[in-house]
Amino acid sequence: MKIVMIGNPQGGVGKTSIAVNLAASLNSRGYGVLLIDGDLFCESTRILHRRENKEDVKVATITDFLMDSLPLDEVIQEGVFFDYIAGDKSRGFYFKPTLRLPAEHLLDELKKKEEKYNYVIIDAAVRTPDQNMVFEAAADEIIIPVSAKSHYFVDQIEDYLQYLEGIKGDYNSKLTTTILLNKVDECNGNINLFRKYVNEIEQLENVTIFENSVRDSYLMSDLQWENKFLIEADSHVGIRQDFEHFVDEFLVG
Repeated sequence: MKIVMIGNPQGGVGKTSIAVNLAASLNSRGYGVLLIDGDLFCESTRILHRRENKEDVKVATITDFLMDSLPLDEVIQEGVFFDYIAGDKSRGFYFKPTLRLPAEHLLDELKKKEEKYNYVIIDAAVRTPDQNMVFEAAADEIIIPVSAKSHYFVDQIEDYLQYLEGIKGDYNSKLTTTILLNKVDECNGNINLFRKYVNEIEQLENVTIFENSVRDSYLMSDLQWENKFLIEADSHVGIRQDFEHFVDEFLVG
C-alpha cells in the first residue's frame, strides 16, 4: 500500500482535481483505491456524494475516525469507481502535541486494508498545516500541484518544502515530495514564464518534478461540476492524455 497526499498550502492549484482523478485513473487500471478527504472545504466529498446519491445522507467522516475513534470500516464509503472517507466541514482536527499517535493509528488501521487498497490518496486542506500534519506524518509521498498563475508560487513552494523537511526529520523519514506542473496554459503564452519558474524550483533541494505536466482546460472544471472524472472524457481529449501520461510516470516512479 502506498499513501499519497496531494498537498499545497496555496489554494486554486488543483489539489482536488488531481486527487479525485488520480484515484479514478488508478482504479481504471485495476488498483484498489481509497480516497480520504482531509479538506475542510470537502470538495472531494461533494463530488463523490453526488456521484453516489448521498447528498442528503449523513455519513461518518475522517474526523469521526481520528477524533472519536470510530472504526475505519464505519467511515469508509463504498463508491462505484473507488471507496472514500468523507471530509467534515463542521470541525477540524489538530494533533501537534501528540502527532505520532494519530499518525500511527491511521497507519495501523490502513495496513489492515492492504489486501483491498493498493493506494490511499489524500486530498489535503488549504492553509491549515496543523490539520495536514497527521497526513504528512503518515504519507509515503506528497505530490505538490503548482500553477504559474502567480510568480509568488516559487517562494511559497520553497517555504512549504522547508516545512516538510521538518516533518521528515521529526516524524516521517520515508517521506518524498514531487511537484506536478498543473494548469499549464500554452495558448496564452505563460509556458515560457512557467519554464523559468521550473528552473528556479529545480535549484531547490530534496524535490523532484514530474516530467509530464497537465494543461489548463475548461474541461477539468466542467467535468468536476458534472461530478465526472477525466477517464470518462473522450480518449483523444488533450487534458485526459496529459493526465494519463502523468499517471504512467507516477506508477513507474
